[in-house]
Amino acid sequence: MSDGGAVALGVASALAVGAWSWRTVRAYARNDTPRKFLAVVLLAWFLGLSALAALLPLDLAIGQHAGGALLVLWKLNYWTTLLLSWVICPLLMEFWAAGEFSAKARLVAALRHNLRFYSVMACVLTAVAVMVAFKHGFSLSKVSGFLIAAANGYGMLLIMVMLGYGLVEVPREAWSKTDPKRLLRWHYCSAPFAESRLLDAQADLQEVISEVRNFPAPGSASEAHYDTVRALADEAAQECLGDIPNSGASAHRRAPLDPIAGGGTTSDGSLLDARRLSHLHFRLKKRAVRAQRAQYEVHHIVEQTGRLELLIERLEGTSSAYQRLDLANPLEEAEVVNSERLLAFTLRHRYTFWKAVSWFFAACSVIVLWNECISPFYSEASLFAQMVHSRPGPALVFLLTALPLVYMALCVYTALFKFKLLDAMALHGNRQTDVYCLLGNASYLGRLQFSLGMNYVTLLRSEDVRTRLAFHNLVGDMDIVPVLGNSFVYFLPLFIVLFGACTYFRIFDRVLETLGIETHPDVGQAHSSNSDELFAQGQQIITRF
Repeated sequence: MSDGGAVALGVASALAVGAWSWRTVRAYARNDTPRKFLAVVLLAWFLGLSALAALLPLDLAIGQHAGGALLVLWKLNYWTTLLLSWVICPLLMEFWAAGEFSAKARLVAALRHNLRFYSVMACVLTAVAVMVAFKHGFSLSKVSGFLIAAANGYGMLLIMVMLGYGLVEVPREAWSKTDPKRLLRWHYCSAPFAESRLLDAQADLQEVISEVRNFPAPGSASEAHYDTVRALADEAAQECLGDIPNSGASAHRRAPLDPIAGGGTTSDGSLLDARRLSHLHFRLKKRAVRAQRAQYEVHHIVEQTGRLELLIERLEGTSSAYQRLDLANPLEEAEVVNSERLLAFTLRHRYTFWKAVSWFFAACSVIVLWNECISPFYSEASLFAQMVHSRPGPALVFLLTALPLVYMALCVYTALFKFKLLDAMALHGNRQTDVYCLLGNASYLGRLQFSLGMNYVTLLRSEDVRTRLAFHNLVGDMDIVPVLGNSFVYFLPLFIVLFGACTYFRIFDRVLETLGIETHPDVGQAHSSNSDELFAQGQQIITRF
């Protein structure tokens, strides 16, 4: 096929990325997420993923024939993504989380919070810039190149952690779906942790609600704001605690809960009370979301155990588990009907399908690790380099480049989606991801894409290929940044293998357990000897619900 075939594949890939991004964002975002925030998240996801799945493969396939068109696309993608991930998304995160009641006050609070982070970053960049100036000299023309190299260096540090984790976790997660009985046992073992998180979240929420209800009578300027906070507290109490407020206590006005729709402030009233009320509002919003998320997590585990028991009993020729499902719920009934249509496929092909997928992912992980480790020392043995150097045709080069890039992105973003220790980046299923987490995830997704692309291009180990890429003309040479320059490629595979080994042997879990921190067992640990007690507790919890 000609260059036109590669361009067609690039357009099709970009469209597929857009459709997948929309579907995934909608699957994770809460139903009450304002569309303006969804649009920002969707744009960040689309730009980040399309750069890896469409632009870079197209650059490698026809870069030398495209003239300046690809460089324009790269610049548009890069600087838009940089603005979204480092400025717009962090600002919107704090704007959403702020407890102030006017758009102006929330914006000031968001700017104040981000200025602390930017101040630290400015100090670090200044120190690095001084080192660069002594080594390479200083000129204004080098500023943009330095910023690009510094951002990519920061991303490289995250890549070595997340890629090492994802190369192990992606095949392992696929393998966990090959055995419904093991998956069912894991859900039972998960129930005590989910209930503990729910009880903690409800206790924290109850504490804030009590503070709201005991808040002293505000001045006239804060009365409307107090009504907004009290209405939100009553709604959270009813939804998360089953507490129906006394309808005769007061007739509270229902103010809009969208942070952008808040009212303004006036000059009268107690400034101290206004600040306390704003901070209370901030804590209430945060803890209400946390309690709702924990509540849905428990309900999801109960629902999944019912579905898995239904599947297992169907495999054994019985169907009594239908009694566990809430068929009075129309949505639940529709899902059961749909599952019935796919039941034959599920029963006959579930094991074979997921085993094939897990072995395929495992093979991909081995190939990526092989290329990461061998490319810096012997490029002739690199499969990625050979695929590009053989020049089989633009369309085939596009496909051979896009497939490993997509898998590497899958591994990195799986880690990004699942790292619950960094709550601002994690996504939560059942449409329980709030605006703060959506924007935080989109921010880091945008920060990682070009570093991952730089890592892949470096694996090709060909100066001729790199210099003719519009991508390389944009990002320049990493050697401008001390330590994280081109020589870092020799150390990166070591760290990726190290983090992969720690993930495979669950070293991090063992360290946390040694420190006395209880960890959540994964599917592979569901049949371990120390999981029997969790299993028994989980059965009692599921029965109770």
